Amino acid sequence: MYKIIRSGLFDLFDLISNIKNWYSVILFKYGILKKATFITKNNTKAEIKTMSDYYDFFNSSLIWWNQKLSHYGNRISIQKNVVIFDDKIKFIYHNKEDFSKTMHAVHDVFLSNEYKVGVNNKNIVDIGANIGDTALYFMSKGANSVVGFELFPNTFEVAQENIKLNDAQKNIKILNFGVDGSKSEIFIHRNVVKSNTDNINYALKNKDGGLRKKVKIITLEDIIERFGKPNQILKIDCEGCEYGIILKSKPSVLRSFEEIILEYHGDSRSLEERLSNAGFEVEIHKNIMHARLVNV
Repeated sequence: MYKIIRSGLFDLFDLISNIKNWYSVILFKYGILKKATFITKNNTKAEIKTMSDYYDFFNSSLIWWNQKLSHYGNRISIQKNVVIFDDKIKFIYHNKEDFSKTMHAVHDVFLSNEYKVGVNNKNIVDIGANIGDTALYFMSKGANSVVGFELFPNTFEVAQENIKLNDAQKNIKILNFGVDGSKSEIFIHRNVVKSNTDNINYALKNKDGGLRKKVKIITLEDIIERFGKPNQILKIDCEGCEYGIILKSKPSVLRSFEEIILEYHGDSRSLEERLSNAGFEVEIHKNIMHARLVNV
């Protein structure tokens, strides 16, 4: 009994500390209201209609994200299955893993401006398109077009939904391809929802054939041949494949891009040397490398 009371008091403390209308949420929790809306202290909103909604948002992500995003002001709202940024850019989610991935993307890409590069009137190649967040970000900054590549089938499908949700199909194209230094085909497990190194290894090694999909791996040269345009910028965030892409691509292929911005994992020296030798001026901030073509 003591543990139950103690747990209930902690829940109440978290609600009062983080939720403006905590009293409405309590009335919902105990069946007095049929639905309610979380309104956090920074005005993030999330509608709840079932106890599953309550536990997904309250006990997992919403409280944590409320605290993390509190100093950014009132820029995010949450409706059932949709996160809305600045009242215009929308992201769909189907479960708490999708929700967490979406909130990470909004934080890193839109709020922290992880990719600080001028894209106005530029054409973007987006390797590691994730849920379409960077493509939508680049379009919001004035890009002409984005062609993106996402290895994981589930993540690719969410990206497609987000592009459609934002009526951006005309300017954004996302393909379910991987990109590396050489062509191949691999099988990817559909249960993988996060693009990190551990999950990539799981996706490749798991042998459950019913949940595996064959995915083509193409090269940067393939992309230039098929999608090459003037005024191109390359963005890469693919959990390690940046080494194969940069180190195995011809200098002439790399010079197809005015700028290259990438997240690297590990030692950056080989990447920096390769890009410098290809005519780029390279800057590094934390784990982000930004290369500008200066010698054609």
